[in-house]
Amino acid sequence: MLSSFVSPRTAAIAAATPSGTTRVEREPGAVLFADISGFTRLGEELAAAGRDGAELLSGAISSCFAALIDVVLAHGGDVLRFGGDALAGFFAGLPDTAGRTAAACAVEMQRVMISKIGRAHV
Repeated sequence: MLSSFVSPRTAAIAAATPSGTTRVEREPGAVLFADISGFTRLGEELAAAGRDGAELLSGAISSCFAALIDVVLAHGGDVLRFGGDALAGFFAGLPDTAGRTAAACAVEMQRVMISKIGRAHV
């Protein structure tokens, strides 16, 4: 399950950490925040449809997140957390390099959303 959200490097570190312990490290890098534009409005519109609307909303966000997670992982990043219609990703490395990687990931996220839903405001 963990490997669904983190890079192979981070999964290997987690696997090497003894069970029941926490490993904390400071690491240089860049954080990317991606928010799905228009999701709140869509949620409000679908809420009027009751349970069917909730299921449509859940399917839409799951589909978008699955695509965005794939992009983060393809760029060597880790998904740190989700919050509503947003996700945070981390790209390890020196700030300049990691920042360029995060920016390239953001551009790819927009390309994927355009191909998936016809527009991108991620």
